[in-house]
Amino acid sequence: MQALRLPAGAVGRGALGDAPESKRYFSELELSIYAGISTRTLQNWRLRNLGPPYLILRAGVGGRHLIRYDVAEFEQWLLSHSARSASGGGL
Repeated sequence: MQALRLPAGAVGRGALGDAPESKRYFSELELSIYAGISTRTLQNWRLRNLGPPYLILRAGVGGRHLIRYDVAEFEQWLLSHSARSASGGGL
């Protein structure tokens, strides 16, 4: 599995800034914006079981399933899959 490379200090910052304290779960689009990862990449990761943990909220008969990502679990996953340089620099 290929490690993700992110700029120093990128974890928890995202395109919108820090995750709101009251927001525990992100939709696919929210996580995409927060982490700077395309929704297509998140979908591909789910299909290949490569990405961060997620929840499937099942709708009623004929309804769509909703995908949700726990913000804290995503940040833990991101840290565990980040590459560090040999020089000891940041993420």
